[in-house]
Amino acid sequence: MAVGRGSRGSRGSPVEGQKSLLKGDNGATDDENDEAWTVSYNKGNENGVDRKRQITNGASSRSIQDKIEDLEVDDHGFVDQTPVVKPNRKLFILIVVGVALGVGAIVSVVVFYFRSSYVPNNYIIVVDAGSSHTKLNVFHYRGDKVNGTGKIEQLDFMECNGTVMSFMYDYERMRTSWTPCFQFAKEKVPEDRWDKTEVYFGATAELRQFQTTQPEKAERLLNDVRTFLNETYDLSPDRTHVLILDGSEEGALAWATVNFITKSLLPDNITSSSDRAPQTYGSIDLGGSSTQIAFTTQDPAEANFHLTFFGAQYQLFSKSFRCRGKGEAHRLLKAQLVTQSKNSQFVIHPCYPRGLVTNESHTDIFSAQCTGYLDKEKFVHRPRYQLQGTGDVDQCRAHVRKIFADPTGKCPFQDEDCSFNSQLKPMNISGPFMGFAGLYFVMDFFNLSNGEDRMTSNLTNFREVYRRHCNQPWSNLSSSTNRFMKGYCFDGNYIDVLLTEVYGFSDEEFGKIEFRKSVNGVSTGWAVGLALNSTNAVVAELEIEPFSRAFFLAFLVIFAVFLLLAVSFLCRGVRRSFRDSSI
Repeated sequence: MAVGRGSRGSRGSPVEGQKSLLKGDNGATDDENDEAWTVSYNKGNENGVDRKRQITNGASSRSIQDKIEDLEVDDHGFVDQTPVVKPNRKLFILIVVGVALGVGAIVSVVVFYFRSSYVPNNYIIVVDAGSSHTKLNVFHYRGDKVNGTGKIEQLDFMECNGTVMSFMYDYERMRTSWTPCFQFAKEKVPEDRWDKTEVYFGATAELRQFQTTQPEKAERLLNDVRTFLNETYDLSPDRTHVLILDGSEEGALAWATVNFITKSLLPDNITSSSDRAPQTYGSIDLGGSSTQIAFTTQDPAEANFHLTFFGAQYQLFSKSFRCRGKGEAHRLLKAQLVTQSKNSQFVIHPCYPRGLVTNESHTDIFSAQCTGYLDKEKFVHRPRYQLQGTGDVDQCRAHVRKIFADPTGKCPFQDEDCSFNSQLKPMNISGPFMGFAGLYFVMDFFNLSNGEDRMTSNLTNFREVYRRHCNQPWSNLSSSTNRFMKGYCFDGNYIDVLLTEVYGFSDEEFGKIEFRKSVNGVSTGWAVGLALNSTNAVVAELEIEPFSRAFFLAFLVIFAVFLLLAVSFLCRGVRRSFRDSSI
C-alpha cells in the first residue's frame, strides 16, 4: 500500500481499508503531534475517475480519529464525496420579502385607486303634492357629478295617503297619514347620509290657486308640512324645501324630466349616440287642475326659462294654464252649463253619454277655485242639479271651445294674457313632443296604445275613436267598472281642442306626439326634473379623480413585473434546494 494513497477495486475502497496516517516533515508519528497528520481517502465517481480529498488537521485541537468518524458514509460504506451546497438564507429571505412586497404593492395600488375614485352617493327626496295624489320619490346620485350636474337615479317611490289640501287645519291627521310614507323613504337612505339628504315638497296647481285667494291659509298649511318634516324626521331646516311651484316652473321641470329619462340631456361621454334621442322633446303635461307645455326655442325673445344640465344651456318657452287641467276644465264646463240653463234644475250635458242622468250638488260644482267666480252670476241657485247626457259630439266640442275663448272677447278666466285666444303655432313649435299624465290615460282608454307604453296616433284615427265612443248609449257603457267612464267623451273632445286649436298642432305634427306613462321605468312628470336641477346647487364632493386610470395601469404593470421576477427567483431557489438535497 502506497503511503498517502490506497489501492481500490472497481467500486473504490472501503473507508477502513483506505485510511492511513501520513508522516509530516519532522517524521513524527505520534497521535499527539496530530496537527501534522492528514487523512487521505479515495472514492470513485460515476465516470470511474478517482477523486481525492485531503483534510488537513492544521491547528485543530480535535483528534484525527474524531475527524474520521465525522465523515459521511453511504450505504455501501464509501465516503460521500458530493459537495454539500447549503442555500443562501439571506438571499432566500430577501426573495420572500420581495414577493410579499410585490403582492402588497399591487393590492395597495388597486385599493387606493378604487378608494380614490369612490364618492358617496347623495340622496334627494321629492314629494309631488298634486291635486289628486301625493307621491314620494327617492333619488340618489354620485357626489362628484358630471359637468356640474348629478346623474340621478330613482331608487323607489310610494303613493302617500291624502292630498295636502285635505289636511287643512288637521295636522295630526297629516302626521298619521304621511308617517308610513316618510318612514319608507328613511329606510331607503343610509343612516350616515340622512342628515345630508335634501327634501323637496312641491305643491302644484290646486294649492297655487288656493294661494291666490287665501294666501294666509295656504302659508299655514305649508308651515304644518315643514313642522312635520323637521320635527318628526329630524331634518335640517336648510335642507327642507316646502314650496309651491310656479306654473311655468312646473312645465320647465317636466320638460327636464322628459329629456333626461330619454337621455337627450346626457353628454356623449356617458351616453352612446345610439341610446339617446336625436334631439330634445317638447313636453305636454295634462294634470287635474292645470296643463303645461314647454319646448326649446332659438329666439331669446320667446324664451322665459333657462336651464343648465351637464354643462349645456337650454332656453325654453314654458306656459301653464291654470284651471285647464282635465278635471277642473270639466268642472268649469258643468258650471257654464248650469248658469246657461235658464234657471232650470234640469241641465243638458252634451258630453255625457246619451241616457245618463246624474245628480250633482251646487257645492261640488261651484265651491272650487276655478268655478267660484261663476257662482256670482245671476241664476237660480239650487242645492242639486240633474245633468242629463245627450252624447252630442258637435255640441260638446262647441262648449269645450268656450272654456278657452270667451264669446265676449274678454280673456278667459285664469288666462290673464289671453294666451288661449291665439295659437302657439307662431312660436315655431317643431320636433317631437311627449304627452303624459292625463293625455296618456285617455289615449290608453281608447286603446290607442296597443298594449305598449309608447304610442302615437294620427289625428283622423283619434277623432274616429272618441267620436264613436260619444255615440254609445249609456246602457252599453254602464256595466263597466271604470269610474271615469262617463267623462271620456268630454276628455276626447277636450284633448282634440287643446292640441289642435290652442297649441296649434297640425295633423302631421299630432302624429309625432308620443303619449307615454313612463320611460325606462321612470314616471314622467316634474319630480325628476326638480331633483336633477337641484343637484346643480350642491357642491361636488370630488370633481376629478386624484388617481387617473393611466397611472393606475402603469403602476399595476410595474408592480406585476416586479412580482413575477421575485416569484421566479423564489421558485428557482426552492427547486435547487430540493435537487441538491436529493442527490
